[in-house]
Amino acid sequence: MLRRGKCANPKWQKGKRHLDNAHLAILAGTTVKKYPDLWTGTGGGGDGLQSRFTIIATNNGAMPIQQRPTADSSAYEACVRIAKQVAQCGQIITYSAPAWTAMNDWSKAIDLDSDAAARVSDMVHQLMIILAVTNDLVEVPVSLMEEGLAWGDYEIAVRKRLNPEDSWTWIQSQENAITAYYTRCRDWGDKAPKSMNEVRRAIHPQRKPGGLGPFLQAWKNLIGTGVLKLRNKGHKTLKYSIYA
Repeated sequence: MLRRGKCANPKWQKGKRHLDNAHLAILAGTTVKKYPDLWTGTGGGGDGLQSRFTIIATNNGAMPIQQRPTADSSAYEACVRIAKQVAQCGQIITYSAPAWTAMNDWSKAIDLDSDAAARVSDMVHQLMIILAVTNDLVEVPVSLMEEGLAWGDYEIAVRKRLNPEDSWTWIQSQENAITAYYTRCRDWGDKAPKSMNEVRRAIHPQRKPGGLGPFLQAWKNLIGTGVLKLRNKGHKTLKYSIYA
């Protein structure tokens, strides 16, 4: 189905239609626990779909029962400001020389070929256009560019934290969760071997699609292929560390 906008009848209509020029925007939210499951079976990491999403995370809790009333005066002022900006003629946004220098230095300092950084530099450019227009600027100063680059660093960090590796089955998804846990522990300075129960309690496989069955098979797969190495032979509780 295709939602036809203001250019035609604004109703849902069935059937295929040819579009010469279109832009698709998706706004969605989920929990940190459920987010990796959205990518299972999609191949989104390999085909570039993941890198086309801008993701953000928040530590905010659930919406309070008693919510604050809408600030009508502020909302009206914002609508007036937006309407004025929309009514303006098209503008060309440029960067100041110091802003370009900051962008180039930042690009050299990050690994642009990494999955986490894919398309982030383009997103920073897009953000600069939005911030320039909303601040009534036609030239981006270095101070505004630094804000955009700080956001770029954030986006790369949150991708590293949340984006899962491609997985086509629940078992593979559990394998990725197990290895990701070991990697996080190593990055935090914890290189101690872990038992299966320690890992299970950390990643909560019972909350994921398929539950404990895929987790058990994933654990056996990682041991059988040598990804996890036994580190305390002869002990009652077997503990493993990831092979590096």
